[in-house]
Amino acid sequence: MRVRRFFRRRRLLLGLVVLALAAAPATAQEGLGWWGSHYTPGNVMFGAGIGLRPNPLALEFYPGAETIFFKWRPANIFAVDFGVGARGVVGFSTGAFQNRMILGVGPYLSWHWGFRGLGGLSPFLEYLEPLDVFSAFGLSFLTFPGSATAGGLYFTNYSGFNYFLSDNFAVSLSSTFFGSGLGGRTTLGVTYKIGPKERLGDAPVVYRHILFDYMFIMSYAWFYYDDNFSVGDEVTFRYTQTADGETWMSDFEVTRALLHRGADGTSWWRAEFNHPDLEGNPIYPTQYEFRVNERWDVLEFRYRHPMTEQLRSEVPDDIAKWRTMVDEQREFADPDEMEQYRVGSERLTVPAGTFSTEVYRSRPDDEAEWTVWLSNDVPGLIVKFSGTAMVTETDEIETAGAEGILERIRRNVTSPWTPAW
Repeated sequence: MRVRRFFRRRRLLLGLVVLALAAAPATAQEGLGWWGSHYTPGNVMFGAGIGLRPNPLALEFYPGAETIFFKWRPANIFAVDFGVGARGVVGFSTGAFQNRMILGVGPYLSWHWGFRGLGGLSPFLEYLEPLDVFSAFGLSFLTFPGSATAGGLYFTNYSGFNYFLSDNFAVSLSSTFFGSGLGGRTTLGVTYKIGPKERLGDAPVVYRHILFDYMFIMSYAWFYYDDNFSVGDEVTFRYTQTADGETWMSDFEVTRALLHRGADGTSWWRAEFNHPDLEGNPIYPTQYEFRVNERWDVLEFRYRHPMTEQLRSEVPDDIAKWRTMVDEQREFADPDEMEQYRVGSERLTVPAGTFSTEVYRSRPDDEAEWTVWLSNDVPGLIVKFSGTAMVTETDEIETAGAEGILERIRRNVTSPWTPAW
């Protein structure tokens, strides 16, 4: 019965692995955008800056206020926020012939382009997430008390960036230009924002990468069968992949362990992959812990950031997306027909030991074949798996092969991190 239940999940697992590769466009098209900004329409910002020009010397103070009135999301990929505001200036400058004060105020229109969400593409890009690039154009009425310079309307431009230190507070660096004859100033400032930031979904690459890593790891060892796992059981497989008979990936290890079963039916698992090429400082996490329910909906996951070494926890923005992907691939084989796949029994020796196995083989079409060796003495049943398929790559047909063998079984394994349960 265990073997039959295992095979009922075969097509589901393969479908999830394939679907993981396509997760990015699906995420971008549905629901929340993944790349956005720190703003939502209705936000109000108050700012103040100090402008400095060294030669001739000009020192000015710029108070201002702005509100965001519109957010534009082209194809729901990134966000551009549009605002309207007013800015004043109080300052003093020197010139070749005279010193003068500057007083002024005027309205402007602005746009902002943020980088929130890009950290999902690579840990290196996380440093860009607080960044907000902006530019504003308007008119200012300026006067120059005690000076022969005539006052009037001047075209003004403010361009630069804010860097958010928190959800509401940012420091800024910009240039201020008052039109012909008055030149530009470098401005240092601070901004305080009232209102929430934009709500974003999982970045496609993060969504795909986390999901793909986790499905990638599990698929090679047919990891969806978990009925005979006990808490603390861990299995590790060594995986080899070939193309046209030549090995292009070997010594790739994938591991999973059952860490905890909750009274609510959820369970915590640990997934890990390792390869000699990953030695050093990989830019993506290679170890994950994740909590799933009985349907294998991913409820939350965590990992250690490869650059900061901090333990991060994430919750999928929409659990239903994961469930939809599962349901769309729910094409189970009939358990009563599984005996047709059985080709015999075999006493099989692998690095983890020697096991009495049942051998099953399937040829779903003329271009693919897979064989799996199962034993009830192994958590997850799998002792060995092997498969080949004809694939098309750049208009060339080649034969891809994969083989995984049980490397080791460990008992009483616990999380190396502080338990999340």
